[in-house]
Amino acid sequence: MALPKKPSNEVFVDTAALVAQINKRDNLHIQAVSINQRLVLKGIKLITTMYIIDETVTEITGRVPHPNVIGFID
Repeated sequence: MALPKKPSNEVFVDTAALVAQINKRDNLHIQAVSINQRLVLKGIKLITTMYIIDETVTEITGRVPHPNVIGFID
């Protein structure tokens, strides 16, 4: 017998989602920002890994203005 699923209050955020939020020229930028805002307003905890952070910095370096990269790192 399966246990009833409890709604999760956490969402794993991957590289593609982070890059789309940071890079205004990304095809999914508007959607990524909108989804992020809705999750935050609902009190959903966004989680990721250091590997994803590293991969995101590598991906956006040279594609977005330097202050945006620094802002993401901070």
